[in-house]
Amino acid sequence: MYQETSEKQWEAMFQLLLEYKDQHGNTLVPRSYNKSPQLGRWVGSQRCLHSKKELSSNRVLRLESIGFVWCVQILIVDTNWDAMYQLLLEYKDQH
Repeated sequence: MYQETSEKQWEAMFQLLLEYKDQHGNTLVPRSYNKSPQLGRWVGSQRCLHSKKELSSNRVLRLESIGFVWCVQILIVDTNWDAMYQLLLEYKDQH
């Protein structure tokens, strides 16, 4: 009974994540997402469980199938690097 309820809750949150992705084009839900605080906490929880290898392979695959980002810090570093590189190219063109 508990496992069934847990599965329904996970599925409901996954559906909210799909709706978020449709609206925002990504799965990068802020931890303090005002429109749905529970979604932000759930996304953080999925990342935490994954890092501890406690997330089932089925759930990992489902999340990955929609482009879920596991490590946001790496994404931020990569994005910042790309942005700075573009600024450098623009500077080089101008000078």
